[in-house]
Amino acid sequence: GQQDHKEYKVKWVQLEQHGSPFSSVYGTFSGYEIGPFTGNGTNVATILPVTEVSSQNTPGAFTMNGDGTVTINTPGVYLITSRVQVATPGTAAFNFTIIHADTSTAVVGLSAVEDGGTATVTTLTFLQIGDRVYNGLPGTATVNLIPTIGGITTPTSMFTLTKIN
Repeated sequence: GQQDHKEYKVKWVQLEQHGSPFSSVYGTFSGYEIGPFTGNGTNVATILPVTEVSSQNTPGAFTMNGDGTVTINTPGVYLITSRVQVATPGTAAFNFTIIHADTSTAVVGLSAVEDGGTATVTTLTFLQIGDRVYNGLPGTATVNLIPTIGGITTPTSMFTLTKIN
């Protein structure tokens, strides 16, 4: 009703006066490689590379690496959303992998695809300066990724990092 509309306008004015509560650190990274990719059977999953950065990324917050990973330059708690598109008849598990600056490895989400499809991971985690992150293929499966869905070209591997704290 009318009262709800007025309350919304007041809250919007407060945001404009005091700054937005939304993140000022943001990055989207995409790759279009098809493969095939084979898991290496170790706790450091095979990299499903990203090679492009969004023009909207926060300058200096991230570094794109030549191996298809991204290095964190701004520490904090991040909301991570990642996606991998697998061609039929591919069946495998996927994860979002962090290689910490101290070289220990962490997996912060796992998703599986059976007979092709899209694997997604959404999670929250703390990332430190120097951490390298990527979409990974653990295990020993071999899969191809697919760059089109319904005739539309989309990334085969992508993730978004949004600092929330």
